[in-house]
Amino acid sequence: DYTLIQYEISQPDDVNFTVMNLVGDVVMNKTVRGKKGNNQIRIDTTPLQSGIYLYSVQSGDRKVTRKMIVQH
Repeated sequence: DYTLIQYEISQPDDVNFTVMNLVGDVVMNKTVRGKKGNNQIRIDTTPLQSGIYLYSVQSGDRKVTRKMIVQH
């Protein structure tokens, strides 16, 4: 199982993805090199239990956090 997360950055940069449970524990962390413009990352949700998670996408000083629901 996997999910695709789309994001946009203004210049090529390292992008950090963090997935947390609702208690705030980090359950997954991944860094990729993003290109200028629209990008996407494939997140393997197999090791995660079904439930609600928060994920954050951080590039430079910009950070966005969203909700993600995992169902197996």
